[in-house]
Amino acid sequence: MSNHYHLVAKLDPAQAEQWSDDEVLRRWSCLFKGPLLVQRYLAGASQESYELSQVAEFAQCYRRRLADLSWFMKCLNEPIARQANREDGCSGHFWEARFKSQALRTEAALLSCMAYVDLNPVRAGMAATPETSAHTSIRERITPRFNLAQAVREQMGQGVHLHHVGAGLARENGGHMGRVGRCCCSASPAGRLPRGVGQCGCSIQSFNRSVSLHG
Repeated sequence: MSNHYHLVAKLDPAQAEQWSDDEVLRRWSCLFKGPLLVQRYLAGASQESYELSQVAEFAQCYRRRLADLSWFMKCLNEPIARQANREDGCSGHFWEARFKSQALRTEAALLSCMAYVDLNPVRAGMAATPETSAHTSIRERITPRFNLAQAVREQMGQGVHLHHVGAGLARENGGHMGRVGRCCCSASPAGRLPRGVGQCGCSIQSFNRSVSLHG
């Protein structure tokens, strides 16, 4: 949208608990350079026991952050803010406030929220149909601009650690949510507020008529 964005995120803390310390450190290093101690550890340098103990503490801290929604939004919003301020030739806060989130506890809530997010540009008059909307995941799902499988393989070859997550909603965790959580998040630049969810004038039925999605 022109003044805010929405995303639907899936949180799975149990998966992060299964990672080894090395896996956690490698994943974190894909996002941040990290302290010299961690860099030396990942490079295979010899370290004293007290240094290894400190590395283990770093790993536990990073493990929590990698499974934390607030840190995900921080890593997403900060580069956007820096780029926007650079383009506008200014400094200071770009985002109005901390992001807002809503837990999606049922499949019905998840599907309803995803339909709202996908239909948002249509409701706002920014696109005639979801498949013609700009910069949206629904358009990418309908008419992919690149080979996703190839992109995943290339990133894995560069040391970026990607993992396939889950299957269908009904099959996930035996049909139960368990510790896996989903939420809808929204963020808007300073001085601009996103419109409420209840203002969406498009119906799921009209969405289904205009787009055929195949699982």
